[in-house]
Amino acid sequence: MAPIDRAEPNVEDEVEIYDNGNEIRCKTQNKTVNEAHELKAEECAWYFLFPYGKNGLREQRDVLITPLDYFQYRILGSDTRFQRNDYLFYALSIFEYLRVKSTITECGQKIVGENAMVDVIHLYLKNLRKSAA
Repeated sequence: MAPIDRAEPNVEDEVEIYDNGNEIRCKTQNKTVNEAHELKAEECAWYFLFPYGKNGLREQRDVLITPLDYFQYRILGSDTRFQRNDYLFYALSIFEYLRVKSTITECGQKIVGENAMVDVIHLYLKNLRKSAA
């Protein structure tokens, strides 16, 4: 997992998207892609499942849906392309990553003074169902 103090990258600095939307080039030096920060990571990784690069997990929608609803619709829907074993493992890993990320809580001690800085930061994980304590 990425550190909690990591800044969100600007999409325009990381990726070049051309007019047709099907051609995407990475601008970063090391060419690594962090799925947690990329808006079109699923569409680019599974280009044969998303031939037009639309309707991925992070797509803007009129009705907000949870990642669980999204993956259930994809896997249990009538389109059997998403029932591949590798996509099932991808969906499970992304869902578990987002679930663990949502349970992280931070606690800190603020020092009152000129700078009003935080001195000690602790990260806590809430209990996850069906996992060791």
